[in-house]
Amino acid sequence: SRPDVKVDVQPESIGDGEYVELENQGDKAYNLENWRIEDEDGNEFVFEDVDLDEESSLRVYSRHGHWKKA
Repeated sequence: SRPDVKVDVQPESIGDGEYVELENQGDKAYNLENWRIEDEDGNEFVFEDVDLDEESSLRVYSRHGHWKKA
């Protein structure tokens, strides 16, 4: 089954506050190792061995404009 993870992209944040947020809406933790965030230009972030606990969230910040096309 697919993880209960919501992905939210905030490309228009002020300054360099642009981010992608992963929110675990499920009742179990997920290991994000090798999960990828990639935009149309091929810019990519690959997660290392990190757990996203149940009912928690994680933000990946980038410089301004990096995720604008994600």
